[in-house]
Amino acid sequence: MEKIQSEKENKQISSFKEGYQDRKMAKWQGFILSDHSDLIRQEKEQQIKPMAKEKQSLSVISDYLHRSFAYGHQLTIQLDFIVDGFYEPDIIGVVTGFDNHLIYIQSDEESVVIDLSLIRHVEILPSSRWFAPDQPT
Repeated sequence: MEKIQSEKENKQISSFKEGYQDRKMAKWQGFILSDHSDLIRQEKEQQIKPMAKEKQSLSVISDYLHRSFAYGHQLTIQLDFIVDGFYEPDIIGVVTGFDNHLIYIQSDEESVVIDLSLIRHVEILPSSRWFAPDQPT
């Protein structure tokens, strides 16, 4: 009698499981995505606003821009205007051209055109080695 009842319960359980597929880790992706989105938002809120860098002379700025154009050096440029009490984030890129007082910068994401009179500070970024130097054996 007990055996007949347990077989009946097994049939009920197995019929339930036939239509159900456990997604395992896939169901956790939604939780991970929302946590990641929260973390990114918090980082943006806590992001340190750029501080004022030393105001450079036009000759120093021109020299750095020329080096970037001639040798392909990547540089950072701080513009001389304030938005909401802070300077805009630095523009990072390489000078690809110029026309009168306009400087053309190619960054990773886009091309930027900057008026020379708006530049406050320029620095050439140190280049990183993309290869490992020979190691003595």
